[in-house]
Amino acid sequence: MGHIPFAFWLVDMLCPKLVVELGTHSGNSYFAFCQGVRRNQLPARCFAVDTWKGEEHAGYYGEEIFADVCAWNERYYGDFSTLLRMTFDEAQMRFADRSIDLLHIDGRHTYEAVRHDFELWFPKLSSASVVLFHDIAVRERGFGVWRLWNELSERYPSVAFEHSNGLGVLFTGSDQSLRMKEFLQFWQFPEERQMFIMAAEKLGRAIGVAWALDAKSAAFDNLSVSFRKLEKNYERVIHSSSWRITNPYRRLLKSIRRQGRSLRQILPSRAVTEQRLYLKWIEQYDIVGKQLRSSVVDCIAMMQRHPVLSVVMTTYNTPAGFLEAAIRSVQGQLYPYWELCIADDYSSDASVRAVIEKFAGKDDRISYVFRQERGHISEAGNSALELVSGDYVALLDHDDILHPLALFLVAEEILRFPDAGVMYTDEDKIDRRGMRVQPYCKCDYNYDLFLSQNMISHFGVYKAGLVRAVGGFRQGFEGAQDYDLALRIVETIPAEQVRHIPRVLYHWRMHKASTSVDSKVKPYAHRAALRAVQEHLERTGVRADVEHAPEAEGMIRVRYRVGTDEPSVEIVVLTRDKAELLQQCMMSVLQRTTYRNYSVVIVDNGSCEPETMRLFAELECDRRVRIYRDDSPFNFSRLNNRAVAGSNADYICLMNNDIEVLSPGWLDEMMGHAIQPGVGAVGARLWYPDMILQHAGVIMGLGGLPAMRISIWLSVRQGISGEPVCSSLFRR
Repeated sequence: MGHIPFAFWLVDMLCPKLVVELGTHSGNSYFAFCQGVRRNQLPARCFAVDTWKGEEHAGYYGEEIFADVCAWNERYYGDFSTLLRMTFDEAQMRFADRSIDLLHIDGRHTYEAVRHDFELWFPKLSSASVVLFHDIAVRERGFGVWRLWNELSERYPSVAFEHSNGLGVLFTGSDQSLRMKEFLQFWQFPEERQMFIMAAEKLGRAIGVAWALDAKSAAFDNLSVSFRKLEKNYERVIHSSSWRITNPYRRLLKSIRRQGRSLRQILPSRAVTEQRLYLKWIEQYDIVGKQLRSSVVDCIAMMQRHPVLSVVMTTYNTPAGFLEAAIRSVQGQLYPYWELCIADDYSSDASVRAVIEKFAGKDDRISYVFRQERGHISEAGNSALELVSGDYVALLDHDDILHPLALFLVAEEILRFPDAGVMYTDEDKIDRRGMRVQPYCKCDYNYDLFLSQNMISHFGVYKAGLVRAVGGFRQGFEGAQDYDLALRIVETIPAEQVRHIPRVLYHWRMHKASTSVDSKVKPYAHRAALRAVQEHLERTGVRADVEHAPEAEGMIRVRYRVGTDEPSVEIVVLTRDKAELLQQCMMSVLQRTTYRNYSVVIVDNGSCEPETMRLFAELECDRRVRIYRDDSPFNFSRLNNRAVAGSNADYICLMNNDIEVLSPGWLDEMMGHAIQPGVGAVGARLWYPDMILQHAGVIMGLGGLPAMRISIWLSVRQGISGEPVCSSLFRR
């Protein structure tokens, strides 16, 4: 029911000629489609397919449901709507291939069932088709729609809503209308996207409160007025603010480029400013001059031992210029104790062999093998590993460049920390002009971050014995083979043996065939990365689901499973009057939270207003809520400590009374992290009402104190210890 407003709006945007719903039940969503057709006077046909007997997830019901649906359909939509009382498999034979513009799949909810339905009906979809999946946010009771959604959303453009059990919108048609293309482009703007999501959720919530089976027509009339407000917001963004501003700006940029003028001369954007600062930093601190070279050579001479570093590289039809630059960057290392092991994966470009043989003929530290068949990067990498005779393996891509100090600083780290099993450095990129851009200055080893992205990747160095022990690169993980290798190695060593060298020592080349420009260039690489992390967690005994991070292209999200035996959580909320704030907070917690084993203690510090007393009386009717009165002088810490001291829960959640829960799975997500070994506290991402980010984590060490990790809209403040916690979860 919470997605009825979006369904109504979608019909207006899509203008479908044929609408089919699989699994209609009482007709809430189906009649939203029908009302959209009626209101917009579309020449469309609508079909509802259901046995009207129910199933294990929706429950089983009697003939009265079908009778009500028939009566309503006949009364309001009978001239263009047809009810097909049969199975989905039987019904699909009634529709021509490539005929359905809007398909809503909401029948059986297991992974196998919904996948079967999608694959069976896929040939029936038109070139402008959209498919809706309900319950993509439900992960218990055998529901598997989320799993299929994760797979399909990697293959097709999509948008998703998490409220009301989740709705996935899949744009399966390759020939979408201009309006739908504009909507997909609009969805790329985070602030506008969140505004749309919140509006849809609030309208859906209002419909849920007002809805009654005998008042559908009136509800839809009200919906029409309300949702026009949402459409005005959408139109405002598309046509008057963000969109109208962006399009002329893009046209201006094209004109500027055609005239050969630089953007930096017209508008010093944030990216341009940062680039200028980075180039200035390089000039001041990262130029390897004669004096530095002399000092490094002296340091190398005084080393007690010289570990041999084996640089492993695979090639396949590499542009000659890129390959030569990569090899020269190895030869240009100030640390001379290295070997370069190259495996060519049966390149069809003869220049690759010529370049390799030319350099190897002049430098006996370069060894190579020309494979006799194409095996892709994992097999080629293993061929290169067979050439390794050094103590450590360093991975270099065939089109990238090493900093002249890279191997020297790696050798220094090895001598300082001889137990180091894995080392990695910071990195930047090289654009088409040969300029260094976009530095990535990494943190020290952070396991949770590592599960979200391959932070070790460039420049990654491993003990050769560890690489051999785990079997080298695995086939089937091409594109993420180095990520998979790193995951398998870190499983075998303590975290202290993963060392970070805080220096930009690797230059990742940007070109159209590289993920350095666009992670979508190699979609198979991201799929392989998801599988590598999932298998890593399974090997280490961690119960979790791995999926694409919806708001971070190319990143990974790990959802830890809490299990059926949920630890108890007590939510502590401090308040004094302001009943309207507390009511919004409590209603959002009690009505939206999907985690079951929780309770709420409201610490009342001197409330006296009648509205607050009435709200307390209402809330105490809920067995999950208790009111704790403490009229002592206000002291945030003392009041929380007293409340916690009286709790028997396994975990404590401290929450401000002005918080509103947006995501139903908020506590499941926080608890998933909280139960992991070594975790003592978990925080939530917080937004202001206008969807500006307020809080996104805590950084340790700023001015000797912890501080909030602030988005670009906020400034960093010291004295954070004097500020309250908004929504944090702790082990008791």
